[in-house]
Amino acid sequence: MLILTKTKEDYITLPISSQLQHQGVYDHVVNPTIENGIKIPSLIRATKITTLSGQIFHKKLGTLNPEDRTQVKEKMKQFVTSW
Repeated sequence: MLILTKTKEDYITLPISSQLQHQGVYDHVVNPTIENGIKIPSLIRATKITTLSGQIFHKKLGTLNPEDRTQVKEKMKQFVTSW
């Protein structure tokens, strides 16, 4: 899960999937780096915004670089404005 923001008790997240064959127009491919903690190329699914309880998260695996964060934000913006 990519955590977008934290509210008082919950996190707003986007799922990450290694199923590249299911890539949609609003998904962003992230390649593995030491910083992001991803092990294989994966999709960040900008169409699957989810709120999850903060109690289910136990540790941070990594951080997206600024370029990937910008791309994910752009994909989310495109998705929301496509309605």
